[in-house]
Amino acid sequence: MATAGRKPVAVVVALDFGTTYSGYAFSSVKDYKTSKLNITINQAWNSGKNQLSSFKTPTSLLLKRNGDFVSYGYEAEQAYENNLLDKTTDKHEFLYFRQFKMELYARKAHSNMKLKDIHGIEHSAIDVFTQSIRALRQSCLCTLKEQGYELDNDEIKWCLTVPAIWTDEAKIFMRTSCEKAGIPAYRLVIALEPEVASLYCQVWCAESEKKSAFRPRTKCLVVDLGGGTADISGHEILKKGLFKEICKSAGNNCGGTCVDKEFLNVLQVILGTDRMDTFKTKYETEYLDLQHSFESAKRIITRNETDKVNIQIPISALDEICGDDGFLKIVQNSEYSDRITIERGKMRLVPDFARSLFIKSSESIILKIESVLAQNEAANISVLLLVGGFAESKIVQDKIKQTFSKKTVITPKDPTLAVLKGAVLFGHQPDVVSTRTTQFAYGRKIKPIFDKKQHEERKRVLVNGEMRCDGVFELLVKSGTSVPIGKNISKLYHTINKNQEKIRVALYKSCSDDTKYIDDEDCSFVGECFITVPNPCEQKRTVKVEFEFGDTEIFITATDKNTKEVSKETFRLE
Repeated sequence: MATAGRKPVAVVVALDFGTTYSGYAFSSVKDYKTSKLNITINQAWNSGKNQLSSFKTPTSLLLKRNGDFVSYGYEAEQAYENNLLDKTTDKHEFLYFRQFKMELYARKAHSNMKLKDIHGIEHSAIDVFTQSIRALRQSCLCTLKEQGYELDNDEIKWCLTVPAIWTDEAKIFMRTSCEKAGIPAYRLVIALEPEVASLYCQVWCAESEKKSAFRPRTKCLVVDLGGGTADISGHEILKKGLFKEICKSAGNNCGGTCVDKEFLNVLQVILGTDRMDTFKTKYETEYLDLQHSFESAKRIITRNETDKVNIQIPISALDEICGDDGFLKIVQNSEYSDRITIERGKMRLVPDFARSLFIKSSESIILKIESVLAQNEAANISVLLLVGGFAESKIVQDKIKQTFSKKTVITPKDPTLAVLKGAVLFGHQPDVVSTRTTQFAYGRKIKPIFDKKQHEERKRVLVNGEMRCDGVFELLVKSGTSVPIGKNISKLYHTINKNQEKIRVALYKSCSDDTKYIDDEDCSFVGECFITVPNPCEQKRTVKVEFEFGDTEIFITATDKNTKEVSKETFRLE
């Protein structure tokens, strides 16, 4: 339903912002009503010389040193390489960022966060994400126009995917980036990748021979294996196409790029640290080409592979780095001489050795799946859904099938597009998930009357003539709580000063339900929002704040007790 003054949504666009690759897809409301899977995916991006056919483009951004946008995706890769090859151009005139999404997993997101480009030059993280999302948005708008759509901003709903294991701070960071990129806040939905993949698989199976896999009361585990993360969530199928989250999500950074790292570690052992550093810094184009070559080669490695795996290598550059010995001799004298050969400009890996590069990531994925299945709430899970780009690996598929042989393991058609297509479906039906499970305990900061029997002396403060305890963590919802959509937790907030125009609402989270103070080691600040007080006056004003923990983001709805005015807010980073 359209809000007063706004046009109704005509098209839903999904943005899959990945570690390695990103892309978009869309469908009109009219097409969705005719056929849910009538989804348009951007045609294969121009991959240039690398010959990588993909419906997505690399998550790579090229900026000028002053922060001005140059290009994104394959165009950024090609432009950066041209700059390196152009001897009249100083490579440090540009900032080049690759595979930077995982920084939001590795570090706590905040508004002043910095990212380092491949040369270690710092730049605003939120600007890097904003400019990348803006590039995807602009490309999508051009595609929509080319296909005959004439749309206002109000008529497009944008659905951005994030891992379920993303922190609240990372979600807030991504929302802020989208809004800065030109996406209206009221037309933006944050979608959790395992959820939308599950939705896609259910719709896909309903139109295939696997209809029985998703009967009501079936419990399934969605294993979303992307470039950076393994993201695992447990769901129970309900009636009428709905489902609910039944246990805490889990995951880690054991996605497909882990295999790339294993290969590069082998190369470093062969070359030695000094030569490897020279390769990275003095032969950047050749180093990037080698990474692309391995990425192409790893896609076809299977469990039953009998032929050697061939990887195109920059042999001239490697020979120069190795000096008189040459790269061939260095390999022959290494510990890998019985597993790697060099022939006609190709590095050839013995099949068993090529498969061994997947061991670390595969075992890590298995352990994470087992940890989720060990939760009481995950009992009776019978179906495993494998989605994401890394789920296309036959080695990973076979390892999971062998380990969990008593369960039904399903890999949908085009698993790498399951999240993207599912996000479009979710944009049309965001209420498909009836219940979600909190990942942390959440609370707010309060100052109750000081009680020496339960409060620490260091927390005692004098407030308006009363001794109070500062920084007490008041629990709003426990960790692991199953929260239905639409169920809210209400708290009253008051103005402190005369004619106060805004009321601050701050949210904290903890790994423990028993946290006492907001500065405890296991407690951290999530975000804040400010409620506008209508018609400020000298009298104390009261606002009822309802916290919503059952959505993909934490929202609050504020109702002024005097005017009955209602506003819905999202939290912002400090």
